[in-house]
Amino acid sequence: MTADSIDAAVSRVASRQQRNITRQQLLALGLSATAIRNRVRIGLLHRTPFQGVYTVGTPAITPHERAYSAILACGQSAMLAGTSAMVLNGAWHRWEEPFEITIIEGDRRPKGIIVHRSRTMHASDIKRQYGIPVTSPARTFYDIEPRLTDDQLMRTMNRALHDKILRKDPLRELLTRLPNERLAFFLGAPPSDSRPEDEFLPFCDAYDVPRPVMHQPFGPYMLDAHWPHEGLIAELDGWNFHNTEFDFENDRERDAFTLAAGLATIRITRRRMKREPAVVAHQLLTILANQRRRAA
Repeated sequence: MTADSIDAAVSRVASRQQRNITRQQLLALGLSATAIRNRVRIGLLHRTPFQGVYTVGTPAITPHERAYSAILACGQSAMLAGTSAMVLNGAWHRWEEPFEITIIEGDRRPKGIIVHRSRTMHASDIKRQYGIPVTSPARTFYDIEPRLTDDQLMRTMNRALHDKILRKDPLRELLTRLPNERLAFFLGAPPSDSRPEDEFLPFCDAYDVPRPVMHQPFGPYMLDAHWPHEGLIAELDGWNFHNTEFDFENDRERDAFTLAAGLATIRITRRRMKREPAVVAHQLLTILANQRRRAA
């Protein structure tokens, strides 16, 4: 083969792998070690952070390109998993590194990659998204579940189900193979209320605040307390469920989503309900009155 035909073959292989290619693939296509070094020198190939993996044309720029280079570094059975799979599948929106990879066979653990070894991966647990091997949404939620609080899991599952990222039937099938009581419970029923929600209706009754509708689905979210006629939501925030960067971002996404739909949000903490209940009640009654006037 000529150099031009080899380079064309290199480009074809790399195009199926987000412009990435391994040293083994380059050698199999007919490039010598010297030819590889020369192509790196003149900028036709670029080294990635992972030994033995190159990108063709320009350095890896996009998260998809960098993620695929991590997959190739971990071997043929590798796929994105965990937090990386949550992003690629669309359940989360921000890439974080190091990438998380699951492998089925072998034991490659390159530096700069979080690698898991799985002996329970089923064919239905693996898919391709944008051409990238990744755990299915159902398997991804199964893997990520131990890391999430009840509130995080409920909100993320609600959003994923609403956006049709996660579907109930594949998750039910997975749970027949890999039982998980928490996922099964969340799939069939909302989680038990947190302490602020337990105390909110008695608080409303004590201070003559009209009772709201509790736990009302709204788009991808579950509203803690909702006064539909006034267009007001009360989110009952506890620090245990709102103390991470994920929750910080998610709460603001939720507020923007509901505000765009014409619903105002007030956030009430258990601490304020306990320390200054009359003040909280007065503020809530005032806001409800203002909302009624606007609606009129």
